[in-house]
Amino acid sequence: MRLRSDIFVASLLRSAESRGSAGTVLRKGRTSLGSVYVVGFDRTTRSASLWAPAPQALVEMDGDARQAPVSKFEERLTEVVESEISAFIEKEASFDDDIWVVELECAPQVIRGLIDVVDAPRR
Repeated sequence: MRLRSDIFVASLLRSAESRGSAGTVLRKGRTSLGSVYVVGFDRTTRSASLWAPAPQALVEMDGDARQAPVSKFEERLTEVVESEISAFIEKEASFDDDIWVVELECAPQVIRGLIDVVDAPRR
């Protein structure tokens, strides 16, 4: 059974707030099946990072293909300017208008502790 996107987002925001981080929903998708993207803005470095839904192949490599896809992420952009993330999100939204975008104001290592990040294979 897949976890509803709106429930996952609400849980993510509460978890971030319980660790002293602020968070907001920048874009709402479908409540039940929308893909979730997580933007982390680090005020100390004034940079942003983006975690996107992990491709199914990476989820399977990580060991549990039965896990709800909304809860597995891969880091797509690391410590970039916000305009790069905005461009990436706009490109994704152009072919999938059901995406959720959640922004958390905290360091990347805090976000990695809040979501399940799948490591991409090294080339």
